[in-house]
Amino acid sequence: IAVCAKKFPAIRPSIVARLCSLLTNEQTENTNSKIAEPICKIIFLMAKQFKENCIVVGLLQEIGSMRLFEGAQDAQSLSQCCRNVGCFLIYISRNLPALVLPHLVYILPHLDSAVYPMRSAICESIGNLIVQLHQNEFSRETQMLQNDEYDENHVIKDKVSRLHSRNSLLTILMERSCDKTSFTRSATLKTWVVLVEAQVVPVHYFITLAKISSRHCLDISSLTRKVALQLFSTIVTMNPFSPILHPSYFDHQFSDLLETLRSKGMHVPDTLFSHSQDDFDVDDKYSKCVADKCVDQGSHILSEEKDLTDNLCPIDKSIGLGDQEFQTSLSRLQMAAKFSLVLADSVPKLISLLESQSTSDVIETLKVLRQCFPFKINGFESLQRKMLGLSFSRHEAVRNAAVETFQALSLDIGESL
Repeated sequence: IAVCAKKFPAIRPSIVARLCSLLTNEQTENTNSKIAEPICKIIFLMAKQFKENCIVVGLLQEIGSMRLFEGAQDAQSLSQCCRNVGCFLIYISRNLPALVLPHLVYILPHLDSAVYPMRSAICESIGNLIVQLHQNEFSRETQMLQNDEYDENHVIKDKVSRLHSRNSLLTILMERSCDKTSFTRSATLKTWVVLVEAQVVPVHYFITLAKISSRHCLDISSLTRKVALQLFSTIVTMNPFSPILHPSYFDHQFSDLLETLRSKGMHVPDTLFSHSQDDFDVDDKYSKCVADKCVDQGSHILSEEKDLTDNLCPIDKSIGLGDQEFQTSLSRLQMAAKFSLVLADSVPKLISLLESQSTSDVIETLKVLRQCFPFKINGFESLQRKMLGLSFSRHEAVRNAAVETFQALSLDIGESL
């Protein structure tokens, strides 16, 4: 097929149309398409040996222009079609990201119009591209496809464009966290979990992610609540700030820094590191369920959260503290303090989940307590006390999870049980 597409350019549209037809009409017993991998091999062969990307461009254009509802005979065939196409997008974004990113714009319109399996697959594909961008796989893969030797200078020159692409993709994922469908919201949160675990998320995104995970803890969908709790645990355990996330810990660091500056003979006012409570309060609207919100509200929420994240207390450079290294260190310390307060504001929601009638909510919240308790988040002591009554729950799974949590926290409860 690759040789024919190279030798006879006139039949390329027919090849693309036929491959797309095979992909969309494939019937599988599970959610994994068996056609996606062979098609990706054809694309790779075209790019590697013939320096042609016509097949991937044609397929992405065809997928982007598909009218899914018109081509499906019933809901089952529509779902099958979206799963097959989504499987192809995920596979090719993971294995051939350099060929997908320049043409990703063709499929992005489906984020607003397609059914939720397609939106979820696109979000996962975007996550794959972000990981590859962080690992410089695009430069390596591009030069490999061109039979060139890998050049580090090329990576340095391309760094600005990679960062711009990464930030644009992160913005799309941030907006998708407010998707109107719970399945897509949960798929987007899962993608964020993968990104945080891969350590590809910028530091200033952690405060926003903490607010997102806290907000979705009260989602109407149990699946979204479960993934939101997993995201909460992940951003705490993988946080780039400190192994202790209690606000008083950062207050002591601010005080020590103030004394250090004064010991060097600098006249530093006491209000240099002071923060108004408004700088750290999380708006009540972030704690409301967003399941009934439209997608177009996502960008509005994102812009507000960026303002809250970037609105760190500036330092008055007129007092001689305009050193860039000092400014960076202080900004990071301020960000860490704000992150700890956002986590503390999430504790009441975790307590309410421990009182939930859903066994899944209770068990997942106990996992959060077990994983995050060593970080000394403010308010987790009350969460621990609330857990005591779960040892006598009528649900065996909840009782077992409570006992495991007690043991993990090194609490001697053997005799009381």
